[in-house]
Amino acid sequence: MQDPRTLKKQPVDAEIRSLLAAHGFRLPPEQLSRISAYLTLLRRWNARINLVSSTDHRVLVPLLLESLWGASQYPADFCSHLDIGSGAGFPALPLGIVRPEVEVTLVESRIRKAMFLETVATELGLENLRVVNKRLDEFLNSVKPPGSWQCISIKGLRLRDKDLRGLIHCAAENLCLWVFHGRRPPLDIGPAGCGLALESREECPFQSGWYLSKLRVPVVSRETT
Repeated sequence: MQDPRTLKKQPVDAEIRSLLAAHGFRLPPEQLSRISAYLTLLRRWNARINLVSSTDHRVLVPLLLESLWGASQYPADFCSHLDIGSGAGFPALPLGIVRPEVEVTLVESRIRKAMFLETVATELGLENLRVVNKRLDEFLNSVKPPGSWQCISIKGLRLRDKDLRGLIHCAAENLCLWVFHGRRPPLDIGPAGCGLALESREECPFQSGWYLSKLRVPVVSRETT
């Protein structure tokens, strides 16, 4: 595992630092170094496996800004997060970088993408990150409810009703579900959607046409899953 003190000495992508500052994200040097190292690894691995459509700043920066925007809204008292279908790591990896006190579990079914996530966590010394290489149904079968996750995030992913109910059953009470999505949400809201109650929906200021819907699962709905 890489010594965090070494990360501070590594050069930070000056353009990334400038772009983050221009959008109001002034991160401590250690977090900037980790963000820069993460993007460097992402570019390197993307040459071998399809993680993102392009490693151009015009593609990566909006993804990063969206993730940091979400992290800036994260409840201060939350300490356990589950991300489903983590892929290239957005939004969960930046969350784990800027909120090191939060235990983040990333579930990714594709082995090479899971290997990428593991490499990032190891080389950046992110001890609060755990990567699980399993299909969602396998993962849910391996979890003994109730779990401790206070927040679950998904992005660009449509869950089967069975899996959604399984997640609700395995999470902490009064679960908060964060859904990053396009113009049409991938989940049903209300009685047909496992009792999900929409708390808020905001358009990402850095990704036109992309939204963050925050949903709450009442205790009564969790008990009846």
